[in-house]
Amino acid sequence: MLCFSECLEYQEKLVYPCEKSFSLSLNDAMERKVKCHNNADDLIIGGQNASRNEFPHMALLGYGEEPDVQWLCGGTLISENFILTAGHCISSRDVNLTYVYLGALARSEVTDPSKQYRIKKIHKHPEFAPPVRYNDIALVELERKVPLDEWLKPACLHMGDETADDRVWATGWGLTEYKASSGANILQKVVLNKFSTFECILQYPPHRLMSQGFDVNSQMCYGDRSQSKDTCQGDSGGPLQIKHKKINCMWLIIGVTSFGKACGFIGEPGIYTKVSHYIPWIESVVWP
Repeated sequence: MLCFSECLEYQEKLVYPCEKSFSLSLNDAMERKVKCHNNADDLIIGGQNASRNEFPHMALLGYGEEPDVQWLCGGTLISENFILTAGHCISSRDVNLTYVYLGALARSEVTDPSKQYRIKKIHKHPEFAPPVRYNDIALVELERKVPLDEWLKPACLHMGDETADDRVWATGWGLTEYKASSGANILQKVVLNKFSTFECILQYPPHRLMSQGFDVNSQMCYGDRSQSKDTCQGDSGGPLQIKHKKINCMWLIIGVTSFGKACGFIGEPGIYTKVSHYIPWIESVVWP
């Protein structure tokens, strides 16, 4: 599919770029360098601080105008021009979504105007109808292109092929304790476990905001059965990800943080929008 070929192209340009060699005797000789700064082989509530450049696709979404911008949602850089996020992040705020900030590890680092991008257009999924929880996905188009490099690198998108997604990473700047007054300063990462379809259906039966209950086609649920690990307020729109098994040094986004019950309760998973279900729509907007 198109997004797979785009992912390969990003890897070639950003992870294994051709650069002038100083070790070869030939003039103008080129060789491929390796520029990989994450190691997912070796969360959020129950999580830990991420390392700098570990998640080079992470985006902060800002609401309002300077000097009072509020950074309230997360997102994922998926191309030079687009951020993937949750639908409710662009529809349920008192102030308009106006900025995206890239390349920050900590909220306190949001100070460089060159890394702050105004928004050109917001693309809601055509079937997203808040406050209903289905189709909770959106694309944010930036006014200017992102200068991609080894530190600002798009993530790949899961296309539905079989993959090991029983344990995944969630990332965000949201609350790190239930009922905390503010989100984390430093980007948090947490390993979450996949709950079975049967468990998800039991946890999320039909109700006012989900008339059909948990949707096995477009939603997933992740959490922890024995520890307090979860995403929480402020993590919305951020990615659920694994290391790509076919394309080295690239993250693979399988879900978008959508909603949950109370944060961090053992055995109560959160709901994540299933990215593979929306690949045709994403490609039609990002790579028409």
